[in-house]
Amino acid sequence: MLGGSLWHATFVESFILVRTSGGWKIAFGHTSMLPPDFGVQPDFQQDHGGMKFAEVGEGSPAGKAGFKSGDVLIEYGGRKIDKYVDYARLVHAYSEGEKVMVTVMRGPEKITKEVTLEAMK
Repeated sequence: MLGGSLWHATFVESFILVRTSGGWKIAFGHTSMLPPDFGVQPDFQQDHGGMKFAEVGEGSPAGKAGFKSGDVLIEYGGRKIDKYVDYARLVHAYSEGEKVMVTVMRGPEKITKEVTLEAMK
């Protein structure tokens, strides 16, 4: 007691739901599990209309699928992508080795390909 009143503390534990090859797991606080690698660097200047790729890693899953810098991600695993945050929310929904259907816009052309995710390096 301090000054005649009780001190109360509330602890809030942050957690993330992570999908692994063995199933879903809850990781409390910071997790050492990295999301699977798609192999792109987003262009953070684009606010809406998809997530533009600033860079696609050579030999990365996205690179192997034929995606290029400047492509705009509009769908990932069947979910619409309007901005980077939409993609960021999905990265832990998949595990390495999984195949994900990805749709991008390259100019006026809509391209859909299957991408096999890899372990992040």
